[in-house]
Amino acid sequence: MKKQITLLLCSLVLAGCADQAAPNLIGGHYYMAGDAQCKRARVDVLSNNDRVLCYDADMKYTGYRSAMDANDMAVYQTQQQAQAQQIQALNTQLAITNAQMAAQNAQNMQIINSTRYSAPAAAPVPQQDNTVIRCVNTGNYTNCRY
Repeated sequence: MKKQITLLLCSLVLAGCADQAAPNLIGGHYYMAGDAQCKRARVDVLSNNDRVLCYDADMKYTGYRSAMDANDMAVYQTQQQAQAQQIQALNTQLAITNAQMAAQNAQNMQIINSTRYSAPAAAPVPQQDNTVIRCVNTGNYTNCRY
């Protein structure tokens, strides 16, 4: 599940970084422009202002695009609304996942804090006359012998 969400997020982020065409008001009409093939647009005066001439980022002519009609605008708006709903659903799912992970982390921390190891108290070593006690310490452990 986490992998699917991560892949979806990455694809949305990458898609958001890509140049996408969007309606642009040019000369009183809307045209799809702004993508790599139509970075710059100029009204084609020979076409009765019904289309624009498109140019890429290097100002090379790439073709023309016709003006959008009311149906084209409605389709575009419907697509944008559907995409916004998908993003909202993804944000909601991410919020739920984050809350679940936070709850699991809190539960894990309670378990960790409640199960900390505490060393037992050391028993006193009985002292005998003329006895030498030698102890060897190796980090966490100490071994003593008479």
